[in-house]
Amino acid sequence: MASEPRAARRHPLHPAIVHFPIASWTLGTAIDLMAWGGVGLHLPGIESAPLSRFLLWTGIVSAVPAAVAGVADYLTLPRKIQDGPTINRHMIWMGCAWALYLGAGILREQGASFDSIPAWWATLAELAGFLCLIFGGRAAAIVVFEELADSRSREP
Repeated sequence: MASEPRAARRHPLHPAIVHFPIASWTLGTAIDLMAWGGVGLHLPGIESAPLSRFLLWTGIVSAVPAAVAGVADYLTLPRKIQDGPTINRHMIWMGCAWALYLGAGILREQGASFDSIPAWWATLAELAGFLCLIFGGRAAAIVVFEELADSRSREP
C-alpha cells in the first residue's frame, strides 16, 4: 500500500457504515433510559418501547456488515498498526458491545410484551454495551488520528 499513489487508494468502507449500529444503539439505549427515568418519548403515533426494540435489533444486524468491512479495512492497514494493541482493543471493545446488545435483545424478548419497557437487566446490558462503544470508539480514534496519521506522514 505504501507504493500506491495517494489518489489510487480506496476509501475504507468501515468508517462509513459503523454509524448505523452506533446511532441505533445509542438512540435505543437513550429511549430505554428515559423510559426507566419516567420521561417518555412523546412523538405522534410512535411508542417508545417498539421504537427502542427496533433500534436495538437494527444495531445488532447492521453491526455485522460493519464488522466485516472492518476486517477488510484492517487487512489494508500497515503491519505495525495491525500488530499494535490499540486496534486489538478497538475490536475487543466493539465485539463486547455487540455481544452485550445481542444479550439485551434476547433478554428483552423473553417474557416481555412488545410495547413494554425492557426489564432492568436488559437495559443494564444496553448501558454496558454503550460504555463499550465509547471505549471502542476512543481506540478507533487513536488508530485513525494518531497511529495511521503518523504512519502516513512518514510515507515518501
